[in-house]
Amino acid sequence: MLKDKIHVSETEIVYTDDQLTYTVDGSCCTLRRPDGKFDFLTTDLGGQPYYRHFRGPADDPFAEELEPFEWDYNHFKEEWPCGLWVQSAYKCEDGVLIGFTHREDLSKVDFDYPQNYHIGFSISRDGGQHWKYIGDMMGTCRNFISKNRANGVWPNICGVPYVVGKDGYFYIFYNEWNEAAERYTSVARIPVKESIEMVRREENPAKLMKKYSGNGVWDTEPMHGTAPRILPEDCDDIVYHDEVGFKYDCHGNAAYCSAIDKYILVVQTARQVIMFMSDDCVNWDDHMVLSTANPDKGLYFYSTIVGIDDEASDDSSTVGHDFYVYFTHKPGFLRLPGNFGDYETDLFCRVRVTIDK
Repeated sequence: MLKDKIHVSETEIVYTDDQLTYTVDGSCCTLRRPDGKFDFLTTDLGGQPYYRHFRGPADDPFAEELEPFEWDYNHFKEEWPCGLWVQSAYKCEDGVLIGFTHREDLSKVDFDYPQNYHIGFSISRDGGQHWKYIGDMMGTCRNFISKNRANGVWPNICGVPYVVGKDGYFYIFYNEWNEAAERYTSVARIPVKESIEMVRREENPAKLMKKYSGNGVWDTEPMHGTAPRILPEDCDDIVYHDEVGFKYDCHGNAAYCSAIDKYILVVQTARQVIMFMSDDCVNWDDHMVLSTANPDKGLYFYSTIVGIDDEASDDSSTVGHDFYVYFTHKPGFLRLPGNFGDYETDLFCRVRVTIDK
């Protein structure tokens, strides 16, 4: 049995709220350095700019805070609270970073302003200190028409977990929305070689992107088309909190795990972190619950995979027999309609996943 080979540690608190210098508001983009330390590029809800840059070993990843990294918005809207978030990156052989980027086009004063969320590529040629956004590649049908912010409907596309497929595609996972304002996890893909070549020329490869259509077909238009669900929603050991408005949230991370020859996707319910496993990035037939909030309160969000053995790539797009999954517990944030609670109190947590050789 596959699950018999996989061992998950007890949940460990890496940092308490009084040890953190920021309010966690996204998954971390991580890069392993030649000295074995990691760069964590992350997001501060209360900061202006939003961007934070930490460096440290896996056991103390925020040991050193560096100057915030910088963005070239490339003429896209940047007036606060709009923003760009590089939440994962692919490291090319020459060190150029291709950023999988979340973009928000919001208004700080007009609650009838459409809440627009997109995913696109960015590029860094200096190890992640400076990034340039290339352009929007993907959105949902709720962009531009959704004016329900006051009613608690935020059509957030989330992200940006990705894997490098054996077939030469990047597979990108996200929160899909349909016309009925239902939210669930789905997938899109784009050719690796061709898209990187275009991003290097600072051309937007959006024309190469397709959402999944079902039944092995990839022909759904990426900006406004609607893709189907890809994750099972009837698992006995997964606790769903329907009152929060979703089964799974895709503020998460993904990788290819060579130790089990599977793709892994880490997402959250409201108060659980779950690792799904797949052979093809579409059918996620196996899973393990990595952590459950105890007591059952607050919010579990923003998972990040970090490979810590020699089998892992520097960008953790590939991991081997030993890796961490970091995530945030917001114990005072219930995420219930009309009663969101305390979002600013964080516990930065992790579990260690080891796989038998």
